[in-house]
This record gives sequence, C-alpha cells and structure tokens, in this order.
Amino acid sequence: MTEKLIEIFQKETGIKDLTIDKDTVLRNDLKINSYDFVQVICAIEDEFDIEIPDRDLAKMITVGDVTEYIEAHI
Repeated sequence: MTEKLIEIFQKETGIKDLTIDKDTVLRNDLKINSYDFVQVICAIEDEFDIEIPDRDLAKMITVGDVTEYIEAHI
C-alpha cells in the first residue's frame, strides 16, 4: 500500500529524487502546496475507489497517515 502511495505522490508532485517513506511529512518534506495536495488526494481517491472527506484530510500529516486511512476505509 505505501509503495503505491509513494508512486502516486511522485507522479502527481513530479518529485522523483526525494526519498519518500511512511514517515515523510506531506507538506513540509514534500513542500507541496494546497493545489498539489488536492491533486494527490484526487489521484488516491481514484486509485482506491474511496472518497476522503475534507474533515479527514486535516488528520493526514504523513504518508503513513494516508496509508492507515486508506487501509481502514477500503
């Protein structure tokens, strides 16, 4: 699961040379803006056929947080 998320983050943000793992902080380490974050979330929703409510987005700080959320909701 985490590996698929990393692929999505790399594809949507264009970050190829940065090491991304479950402890990567989305906004600080990846330096993505709100638009990029929305693009990533849309790609995740499409890939895993889920809908992530806005109230849950605020809880997603790391790639690991996103992984745990998806695993709990698919």
